[in-house]
Amino acid sequence: SMVISDFALCFKRLQRPKDARAKYVEALELEAKIRGPEHPEYATTLSNYANFFADLKLFDEAIVHKERAIRVDARVLGPQHQNTIDDQH
Repeated sequence: SMVISDFALCFKRLQRPKDARAKYVEALELEAKIRGPEHPEYATTLSNYANFFADLKLFDEAIVHKERAIRVDARVLGPQHQNTIDDQH
């Protein structure tokens, strides 16, 4: 799913948000299926998806995904883990 996330980032940089969003959704679905929605890699993809929405100025959507990423990382890695801290910025 990292490759799919990389495609999403490429589409984002090419200013193709519809394609980028589709790839982020695909990556999240694959991460959930393979590793489960409580895995740190899933949280990383969620955080990247949130950043995508923030870049589009869709802040309500960004907040939803960022908060989910923070909750997953806090539960799995702990509130003081660097991933959890990074998710909060």
